[in-house]
Amino acid sequence: MKKIILLSGTPASGKDTISQHLTRIDDKFVLLKKHKTGTGGKLDNSYILIEHSKFESMIEKSEFIQYHYRYNRGYGVSIKELNKIFDSCKVPIIHVGKYENLKPFKELEGVEVVSILLVVSKNETIKRLNARHLDDAEEIESRVNAYIEERAEIASLISSCNSLNFDFMINNDNKSASDIARKIHKISEE
Repeated sequence: MKKIILLSGTPASGKDTISQHLTRIDDKFVLLKKHKTGTGGKLDNSYILIEHSKFESMIEKSEFIQYHYRYNRGYGVSIKELNKIFDSCKVPIIHVGKYENLKPFKELEGVEVVSILLVVSKNETIKRLNARHLDDAEEIESRVNAYIEERAEIASLISSCNSLNFDFMINNDNKSASDIARKIHKISEE
């Protein structure tokens, strides 16, 4: 059966670092490159950068399993990119950001989805953001605000007895990314 590892969490919760460790532990894991519009944020090779008009066209043509807008940028998980990973008999790691982005993946037929919420404190988030966005106070503020909003949304869901629909929650404040990656690897083998 096909399998997907979904990593969700507030900004700077460790999704990228844990994914890097997971792909080193076992080469069957591959980080799915999302399509991204806009400028700013992470500028590494973990995204397929496209123009806004192309992003909108892909939405109209239903080429994304899931897409959303965050930090004035569009992010989308392409069906084509996912199928390329499946065709190579690999397990995609997908960063879904907010918890509501889980639903389209959980509805896929013939695919086992392992969803993991990474939890980190506000102080640790700020520390990580400052290290990552050295000279970009606006980007840091935007991500801290997103952290505050997302934690409030999660707290509201929990207080109203709604399920978050994650298979696992991992506190990533004081644990090494390699230890968490090994834990996720073990979970994925069960």
